[in-house]
Amino acid sequence: MLYWLISTKYGIGVQALVFDETGRLLLLRHTYKGRYPWGLPGGGMGRGETTAEATLRELREESGLHGTIQALVGMETHPHRLVIEIFYLCRAHGGEFRPNAEIAACAYFALDALPPDLEPRLRRIILAYAAAGRLPVRPA
Repeated sequence: MLYWLISTKYGIGVQALVFDETGRLLLLRHTYKGRYPWGLPGGGMGRGETTAEATLRELREESGLHGTIQALVGMETHPHRLVIEIFYLCRAHGGEFRPNAEIAACAYFALDALPPDLEPRLRRIILAYAAAGRLPVRPA
């Protein structure tokens, strides 16, 4: 009990890496992210969810797409927040995007043509996973 009280607590975030049939990555333009609005579908886990369930829920809520988990790609500790981010490779099937209060747009991008207003840290993570062969495509 004492250990629980004095130890550092981390939140768990999940991110979906979804590629289309031509190898382009799905990104969403968030309305609330200011300087770097483009990002992956994702968010925080709900109570009682697994990380995989949270990833698929976030994909569905933010993009309107239904998906399946293909593989765990990696885990990262956020450098400025007490959050552990878990990245899953997902396959989208069915559903339709509709803009909402959180997400203004969704689009697929080649890894060598990611939008300039994608968070630099997230860009580095995506390209590092691709270069390590953890994603179905490699950067040009």
